This record gives sequence, C-alpha cells and structure tokens, in this order.
Amino acid sequence: MYEYKQYENAQNMNHIILDDSIDIAIFSPPYVNCFDYFEVYKIELWLGGFVKSYDSLRKMRKSALTSNLNAIQNHTSNQKVHSQLYEHSTSMINQSELWDKRIIKMLYLYFLEMEEIVLKLKHIILSHQGSLQNGTPVPPRFPEALFIHLLDTFDGKMDIMQREIDNDPNQHWTDKHNHFYRELWKK
Repeated sequence: MYEYKQYENAQNMNHIILDDSIDIAIFSPPYVNCFDYFEVYKIELWLGGFVKSYDSLRKMRKSALTSNLNAIQNHTSNQKVHSQLYEHSTSMINQSELWDKRIIKMLYLYFLEMEEIVLKLKHIILSHQGSLQNGTPVPPRFPEALFIHLLDTFDGKMDIMQREIDNDPNQHWTDKHNHFYRELWKK
C-alpha cells in the first residue's frame, strides 16, 4: 500500500526499507514531467542508430510510456486507475490553474500504463520457474515472462555445472556421475 511521505528522499531509504527486502527496482525516466526525452535526445538517438527517420522517431515515441504532453495519443479508455497516489495527486490539482488542460489526461495515461507494467512485472516474478510442477503459481504467458524463465533455468544449470567442475577431484575431465550424467571438461 502506498504511504505518502512528503519530506523523504533517496538518501533516507535505509530507514524505511529493510536490507534484502527488494528484488528489483526500476526508475528514472520515465517519470511524469514536461520534458519530451525523445525530442531532447533526438540527435543522440539519431547518431546512435536508434532512429533512422522522423517516422521511426515518431514510432518510438508512441511505444513509450505517456510521461509528457507530447506523448498523449488519441486514447479513449475509460478504465479506472487503481492508484492512491494518482487519486491523491489529481485531487490536489486545481484544473483551472493548469497551464495545459491535457495534464490531467497525461497523468491518467501514465498511471494506467504503469499499472499494466507493474502487473506484467508481478507475472514475470510469479512465473519465473516456468511450470506448476516446478512450484510456480502460474506459467509464463507472454514472451518476456518466458525469457526470464529460460534465463533463470540457464543460470541455474550454469551454476550447477560450475559446482560439479569445481568439486570434482580429477585434473582435466570430471567423472560421469554428476548432475549432467556426462564427463565435463575442466579447461
């Protein structure tokens, strides 16, 4: 649950968050502000080969989170945003004093898209073991979740192989009696 802390900053997080209590952190940008990072870094995107034309820049901008006024699309969703921060933030805004009336829509789209990302991240975490037989509550249901499952499996197998190699007393090849049922080359 969200707890509003008006006077906190990142330097004081060790008093709020316990050691080893976070597995992943995603931050900086996108966050809601007035900067269109695609416009600000257009030259770098071009020189870096990330975009080849204004059309590809436009497509990249459309694929990103709605975090600035230039990113607002013709979005007609009337889905509810389930964020206390969104509710709190929009209730404090006096719409008549806004320099641009689209700010409320930008906030709505940003929070709506962030909810989807958080939902996907939860799914990736819950499905990383791949199948119900392996103890995961749900199997991967989209490509990124499957990728993380395969990466987790690969990492586990690499760790097991390295332990088998490190713990075998032979000089150049391990014994066949290991997790992989084959001789392993010890380099």
